[in-house]
Amino acid sequence: MKKSILIKRSRHLQKLGKNWVLLIRTWLGSSPPEQGGDRGGCLLELQLRPSIFRDRAMLNPKKTKNQRRYLRKNMTKWEVRLWSDLKGKKMFGFKVRRQFGVGNYIIDFYCPELKLAIEVDGDVHHFSDKKKADNAKNGYVNELGIKMVRIQNSDFNEDYETVLKHLERVFIVRAKEFGLTIDDA
Repeated sequence: MKKSILIKRSRHLQKLGKNWVLLIRTWLGSSPPEQGGDRGGCLLELQLRPSIFRDRAMLNPKKTKNQRRYLRKNMTKWEVRLWSDLKGKKMFGFKVRRQFGVGNYIIDFYCPELKLAIEVDGDVHHFSDKKKADNAKNGYVNELGIKMVRIQNSDFNEDYETVLKHLERVFIVRAKEFGLTIDDA
């Protein structure tokens, strides 16, 4: 019986494409106990859902590895300062990664547990072509369920501590959205 399920599953996978996984619910054995059968069988429960491997392949792809490495070595002064406050799980115990790849895009800082992206935008982001690229990046990232927070360099220049407090509030709100509790103290 297992072989027939696996064959059936592989046929459905071919029809649905590589981005979906077919999971099937069936009873392996004579009949389920609810129908008067023996308890010698077991329940095999499978569902149809998007493949997690599709998402994993889009995170930190090999094609952006050299660019990510370059950006980590050549961070702006505000990225360096913010990284010192985010690294080592300093933000409520959440791991934050720097220069993280999502598809063809590279995000300055990313918290995988909260699906939260932080971008530090310099003066170049005010040009129309860069704004279009940023909008495309935001759309793609939002499609994946990742919340994007953009901070201007001018905000850092004016008051770094206020920006850090704002990020703390964003982390708290996002954690609550995921049902996670944070010790505010």
